Amino acid sequence: MSLGKHIKLSILTLNLKNNSITDIGLQSMVNTLSNLTNLVNVSLDLSYNSIAGSAEQLLRPLVNLTNLSVLYLNLENNRIGNDTGSSLVSFLSQSMNLSKVTLQLKENILRSTGANVLLTPFKNLFNLAALSIDLESNKIGDIRG
Repeated sequence: MSLGKHIKLSILTLNLKNNSITDIGLQSMVNTLSNLTNLVNVSLDLSYNSIAGSAEQLLRPLVNLTNLSVLYLNLENNRIGNDTGSSLVSFLSQSMNLSKVTLQLKENILRSTGANVLLTPFKNLFNLAALSIDLESNKIGDIRG
């Protein structure tokens, strides 16, 4: 991915739905995006791929996006489990300027502990005005607080 030359880019919409992307491909993309530090609005559709994301480092480079205020992340129908939920929490809890977050996580393998962890970072995001998290068709069961 060659977006690195577009350092003034502030809005990015990228649809990579159903492309057989794995953790390795995601890592490469995230590393490229992390250099676009002027990004304010990011929309990533990575649904229907093969992302398992068991390592926190998959999303860690995105913390460089300190201007990010709007995030739409669609990871529907991948292999997202509890470990990836923790990675998302780590990233989101450091993204203090977020005002609108949409996470599409339906049809993955999140369990109740992963779902609970996903709700944790938002209490510290004081600029957050809109939040949508779709957890349909996971393996959640009962969520206990």
